[in-house]
Amino acid sequence: MNAETKYSKISKNKVCDILHSNYILLGEDLTAADRLLLKPLEIGRDVGEEKKVPWEAEPKDRFYFVGVVLFILGTVNTLPGSFLANANEYWMYKLRNTSLDHDDPNNRPFLQKNFATFQSFAIILPMIVMYFIAAFVGHKIRPKTKALIFLCPIILIFFVHTLLVNVNTDGVQLAFFFFTSITLVVLSVVTGIGAVGCLTLASSFPSNYTKCFLVGQGLAGIFTSVIRIISIASAPSTVDAAFIYFVTGTVTMAIGTVLFVMASKTPFFRYHLRDIDAETKRKVNSIGAILRAVQQFWKVLLLNVIGIIFPIASIVNLVVSEYKGTGNTWGDWYFVTVATFLIPAICEITGKLLATLIDKDYPWWFLYIGILIKSLLLGPMIFFSNAQPRSHTPVVFKHDWQYIIIMILNSLWGAYLGNVLMLKLIRLIPKDKLDLLISVDLLFAGLVAIATAPLGLIIVAML
Repeated sequence: MNAETKYSKISKNKVCDILHSNYILLGEDLTAADRLLLKPLEIGRDVGEEKKVPWEAEPKDRFYFVGVVLFILGTVNTLPGSFLANANEYWMYKLRNTSLDHDDPNNRPFLQKNFATFQSFAIILPMIVMYFIAAFVGHKIRPKTKALIFLCPIILIFFVHTLLVNVNTDGVQLAFFFFTSITLVVLSVVTGIGAVGCLTLASSFPSNYTKCFLVGQGLAGIFTSVIRIISIASAPSTVDAAFIYFVTGTVTMAIGTVLFVMASKTPFFRYHLRDIDAETKRKVNSIGAILRAVQQFWKVLLLNVIGIIFPIASIVNLVVSEYKGTGNTWGDWYFVTVATFLIPAICEITGKLLATLIDKDYPWWFLYIGILIKSLLLGPMIFFSNAQPRSHTPVVFKHDWQYIIIMILNSLWGAYLGNVLMLKLIRLIPKDKLDLLISVDLLFAGLVAIATAPLGLIIVAML
């Protein structure tokens, strides 16, 4: 039977499906003539590339290049939030009491005290809207496109903030605050698009590649903290240190974007995302489909509610060293970066690594107890650390080493449970439902975060 007879009774799409499933049509190997006949059909679905290639077997990932890029993508995926939070001294400088010649933790103006809470509003609210939209139509955009929609605007945002570092905004602090909030809104919108896309993309690869992405997410905090320390050590002033810091962040995002584009051109990358076009052709998700997803995975969604009960982000940026204002280099310059960001970041990636090495499928009750311990025990312990200004409640954990131990436990335990839950989620959810469930999961997390954000203002007022 010749090739023309073979394929005359079967549709082109059916031939594509058979080839992509690595089955041999009619139980026969394809001959050279068969391949020549099939070439004009351009069989081989891809991520929107014009040139389509048929794969009979998984291509090799030379030098584990795609794995390395997924690790870097995980890092740059969480870098913006970590990066901006780590610039705490810079924001405090820009919003300081300009009538004083030094930063007095006990005499902070309203914007300085509540910057982290307002920052949460600017980030979470637009992100909720994007997650809501993504739950319905997120699968219509290819993960690769979502990743690029996220990466490119972030480079521009970082570049603009780099230019603003050397602009004197002392007389227009409110305008600077609003502009910063607008950039955070833009960052939130593109993150709402890109976060789901990056995770969906990473989960399309073998599990060891997905783990590379998840571990890479934990590296962002360490990277930004180290860069922050280097910039402080290299520059004599807050402004100069911030300039070095933002330049480094801009270059890092640009390099990560270029490497991602290069990886997306490789046969290995295209092979594992070859069925994405079929996903984009699915109908828009209905409210019924979303409600069924909620009903099926309510245990995961409830964990998000428990995990964000206590908004520690409103407090940690106010914690200062016991040596603050004494002329001590550690207390005045390095404490916040090291104790609040670097050490927790190291613990976070350690927790993620432990979760990938000890990939254990814990029962749900274990995860619930673990999250409750983190939220209801460690959160209040941070509240009673040396957060300033303070006039209503006592400081129970007065020493730097006590605060550091609390942050170690909070970050290590939280990261471990977070990665265990994510790996459990990926195992439970069918591939064709992963995009929807991640969108719904992030939407619920955002709703809980925005609902508890006002607690940040209350908690700061209670200090």
